[in-house]
Amino acid sequence: MVASRIACEDWVARKETIDGKPALHIYLELNGDYMEEALETELNTTCPKRPGYRDLTAMMDIHPLMVTVLKPGSFNKFARARHAAGLELAQQKPRRMNACEDDINELSGQKIRRPVLSG
Repeated sequence: MVASRIACEDWVARKETIDGKPALHIYLELNGDYMEEALETELNTTCPKRPGYRDLTAMMDIHPLMVTVLKPGSFNKFARARHAAGLELAQQKPRRMNACEDDINELSGQKIRRPVLSG
């Protein structure tokens, strides 16, 4: 995200299959000062300069980048929930690359159903 100059609080990315084609799906929380409208322009300027991206779009006729903008405070809320659950500092942030489905759903604000352990 640094190379793209997109001002964001935090982000995670993972490989997904969308309409039967591989994609890199980036979930990001924009910085309060960054306009969401500028996101597409910035990515369309930055990504085609990368050889791997350029090759995929040219040879396979796919556009492998998908971006979902998360609500402000998503990563902070995620960390607070982990802290309240007693998890250590290293476990209070989602994995940046290939984040699991539960973490993506929680960041997106979707309810997560976890099994209840009976003792």
